[in-house]
Amino acid sequence: TDANLVLGHLDKEHFLDGRMELDEEKARQAFSEYGKKHGLSAEAAAEGVLDISNHKMADAIRQITVQRGIDPRGFSMLAFGGAGPMHAALIAEELDIREVLIPQLPGAFSAWGMLQADVHHDGVRTVQKELAEIADRELGMLEEELHSELTEILETEDFEKKDIIFQKALEMRYVGQSYAINVDIPEGDMDRAMIEEKFHAQYLRLYGHCSAKDPVEVVNLRVRAVVPTEKIKVTVSYEEGTKAEPVKTLRGIFKGKEYDTAVYKRDQIVPGQHLPGPAVIVELTATTVVPPNWDISVNAQNQVVLTYMKGGEDER
Repeated sequence: TDANLVLGHLDKEHFLDGRMELDEEKARQAFSEYGKKHGLSAEAAAEGVLDISNHKMADAIRQITVQRGIDPRGFSMLAFGGAGPMHAALIAEELDIREVLIPQLPGAFSAWGMLQADVHHDGVRTVQKELAEIADRELGMLEEELHSELTEILETEDFEKKDIIFQKALEMRYVGQSYAINVDIPEGDMDRAMIEEKFHAQYLRLYGHCSAKDPVEVVNLRVRAVVPTEKIKVTVSYEEGTKAEPVKTLRGIFKGKEYDTAVYKRDQIVPGQHLPGPAVIVELTATTVVPPNWDISVNAQNQVVLTYMKGGEDER
């Protein structure tokens, strides 16, 4: 693969201290050789590889948004992981998303989320009946069984019953279908007319159509028992007069055009300051690439906010 082509040119000593450093000269040689096979310069070949990678990631986002009736243009993109901020703005451009949020320590964001997450256990009971044929108290009795089981589990983990919050959903489908969708149901409410109405509305939102006159089947009842945990609040302070200045300037290429690209340290970008792209933001756990026509700022939660600015020379 193209990645292996480049990695094959990395020297072994680059791995000895736990870091992987790219040998720019050998990477350029690799892409130059690869580009010659397709009549491309090293820069065009490298940008082509990046474009394909970003396009595939954008397609993955389309599968969980556009194909489910959700317009991604109405959302902000949250970029985390070691490489997420590197690709995020370029992927956002493909999806016509105008804002990218990058949390503190993006490379450790998943671990931070795990420490902040509520404790929960899930239970399920198979129903496998048409909604119209389910007895009035049947779902309620199954729900009570799951409440008892999940409460017992949480009590063995030293949580108190009064702190448990229950959430429930039904896996439902039209009779004859193979796949079911989850329909959230208000706690304690098992009104069949309401359940069927929510199913049709959910189906319409996901697939753009529904069959309101067709019989509906309940496959499973799912109950989640949640104990909220105390969230850790993080405060960030800056020294008075702190202002980000480029630590260096690199030659960057975006859409085949060359730009002077400033490199900033993330911890020097403070709320209230705005910086223009193109730029690169470096920190301990990630690198953020900011293309032209994107504005850089920091919000009150110390998230880096990338905002697409209309009217730039590369306006789409």
